[in-house]
Amino acid sequence: MSSDTKSFINLSTGETLCQAREENRDDLYRICLSTGGSSDEQKKRERFKKMLGEVYVGPHLTFSPQFSYVLRDINIVGYIVAVLDTADFEKTLESNWWPHLVSEYSSQSLNESERELFTLMTEPVRTPSELLEKFPSHLHINLMDPYQGKGRGVEMMDFTLRNLKESGSNGIHLRMNSRNERAYHFYTKLGFSIYSKSQNEWILVKEL
Repeated sequence: MSSDTKSFINLSTGETLCQAREENRDDLYRICLSTGGSSDEQKKRERFKKMLGEVYVGPHLTFSPQFSYVLRDINIVGYIVAVLDTADFEKTLESNWWPHLVSEYSSQSLNESERELFTLMTEPVRTPSELLEKFPSHLHINLMDPYQGKGRGVEMMDFTLRNLKESGSNGIHLRMNSRNERAYHFYTKLGFSIYSKSQNEWILVKEL
């Protein structure tokens, strides 16, 4: 990250976007669970909450803290996490993140939804190299429902995309649920376009 990059900004709506810290991990996992379309039954299971966070947001806090931010009102109500070099990040996770999780959960009795998350640990996603040539960075953003639709997400995205560009990235990609029409309109308004589609997931890209 460039030396003049801010570690926090005050949004026009009054909240503060500040760099995430290790003590924010539980909040990140909580928001990941609350905004991820999980069922009421899944939300009651502490192990599912932990596993979901360990797949989708925990690695970013651990291995890309310089691009991990939380949105703070009275409490933490959202986050945006990003990675400058996805290829290096995925290699790091293969050696320093997934193995200890696989060891932890392999002996436990998991339900169906937990087994699906476990599969993502044993068979982690590898982003195609041809995609990473033009769009090496990636991000995830999540906001609690009451904080959506008022421009906060746009400010969070603008801040993060600027940070990545100033750090040398020439492009970014993200993955989204193919059924999330609201998210699709949000990203396309920010200049993202569809790179590929599968039944359940779309990959969107943007040049920086």
